Amino acid sequence: MPKPNDFSPSEALELKNLDDTKALNRRLWAFRIAGLVMLVGGWLAVSFPDFGTTSFFTDTVAFAVLGFLAFAAAIQARKVAVHLEKKLRLRLLVHNMELEHLAMRDELTQLFNRRYLFDRLERELEAAKSLGHSLALIVTHVDSLTVINITRGYQQGDLVLATVGRLLLEHTRATDIPARIAGDEFAILLPNTNKSGAATMVERLTRGFAEAAIDDGESTVRISTSFGISGYPWAADTVDGLVRQASDAALAQRPGDKRNRRNGSAKAEDSPPEPEAVSLDREVPQ
Repeated sequence: MPKPNDFSPSEALELKNLDDTKALNRRLWAFRIAGLVMLVGGWLAVSFPDFGTTSFFTDTVAFAVLGFLAFAAAIQARKVAVHLEKKLRLRLLVHNMELEHLAMRDELTQLFNRRYLFDRLERELEAAKSLGHSLALIVTHVDSLTVINITRGYQQGDLVLATVGRLLLEHTRATDIPARIAGDEFAILLPNTNKSGAATMVERLTRGFAEAAIDDGESTVRISTSFGISGYPWAADTVDGLVRQASDAALAQRPGDKRNRRNGSAKAEDSPPEPEAVSLDREVPQ
């Protein structure tokens, strides 16, 4: 005889639901049989003494109609109960999907959040090692966010972040995983992508950000960003190593302290870029 600990939690739950369903069906059939016995007993008590008369025939027809209506009502009630159960299960499924969506998404940008990205990166890295594939990670910083928050307010800064999220969704592939991993820091996981493919993606994003602008009616805000690239197997072979190298490369491209406060954008200083970093102000290597 199997023991409770022989089953996983999901299997134990399924077995419990199966047992509950069997018990419910047994109770329903018990009520049906009891109702049938009471109906036949009532018919015998009322009609049988008048056997062979018109009253017997009338009472028999009345009991037959009553029994038919009772069973029809029971069947209809069962259908209604099953229908309601399906609707409740569907609502629960939709609610769980909404909760799952909220748990893995950043509310402001509608990108994946940090926890989901790191979990997915860990799984993709293990798959890449097992199958001999490559993967790439792009980290981008919104360089002008602090200046925009100070000079224009946090509402305008939120608009910039939302615009960055929209641009990342528009310019990435269906297989890519764009995420917001910090206040002004974003990352894109590119499964089965080599270094050249990551550079091509950065070039696409660079053009998209260069063409983007936020017009608040008084002036135009340009979004200044810096990119850093890392990947497996050519840069690192751990999750922390991939994120650290890409983030450091992006930080190496961030502008200095000299900011253009009139339009909320930042210009890069004359500092040499890191080998793996790609900024908006220089051409992407082929």
